[in-house]
Amino acid sequence: MKLTFKVSNNPILELQVTDRVEVIKEHDKRAIKTIMADQEYTLAGLEKRLQYFTDSELPLVELLEQVKKEGLNCDFQHNLGVEVK
Repeated sequence: MKLTFKVSNNPILELQVTDRVEVIKEHDKRAIKTIMADQEYTLAGLEKRLQYFTDSELPLVELLEQVKKEGLNCDFQHNLGVEVK
């Protein structure tokens, strides 16, 4: 599954999520640092970050499905989006 984090519809980070998290491309390192720490580039780290953004305790698989269907709704980061393919 491919995740693209966007700020104001501009891609800042692309990740490939399988049995691990791999960085495909970092478009804007400064913007990335405001939403994800280096140690969050793991399945557990990504899960915690998405749980934080969505104010949810769903497991990663369910979070990704939810974001894929409904988009990311983050009350305190209105310009942040995540595209899941």
